[in-house]
Amino acid sequence: MGRSAQFLLAGMALLSTPTVPAAAAEARGEMRCAKTVAGKGTPHRIKTIAQFNAVRAWTELSRKRGPDYGHWHNARRTRIECNKPERSDYYFCTAKAAPCRPTKTATAGKRK
Repeated sequence: MGRSAQFLLAGMALLSTPTVPAAAAEARGEMRCAKTVAGKGTPHRIKTIAQFNAVRAWTELSRKRGPDYGHWHNARRTRIECNKPERSDYYFCTAKAAPCRPTKTATAGKRK
């Protein structure tokens, strides 16, 4: 499998990650979430890659709060919005989500 195919599969897996565990963990006090962050990705002709670029931009912005906040799979209220202008071949996507990080009590209970 070529490098571009691997990149595409990794992006598709990342974008299909469910967000229910982060919401449940936050309700149990195991996650601390910040306000919603929006990351605008680099446009691309392939929608999946444009979505991946948006999530990558979101990750970079979220990590400014701290390295533990920059994980899409821990985020709450995740959504990716894309549009393709009529006279363009490119998709423009924005990833929006509330970045969350595990609390110290949640990570302390898992270490043995």
